[in-house]
Amino acid sequence: MKLTQKEVDEIRECMELLYSVQSIEYHNKNWLPFWATKSPKDLNREKLNLIERVLDVVGSSASQVHT
Repeated sequence: MKLTQKEVDEIRECMELLYSVQSIEYHNKNWLPFWATKSPKDLNREKLNLIERVLDVVGSSASQVHT
């Protein structure tokens, strides 16, 4: 699989955001925005959106040819 620089940048951005949110959430929720601590559902939805953005670029394992 070959990725364009734009695709690599998209993956990097998503992963850095997801890593940061997870780290902050684990260590100190006080640094998260109010909406994130008020609604775990909304925070989870935002994290899933980041993961979906990455999967849009690289494809899921279901779309890969297995031999």
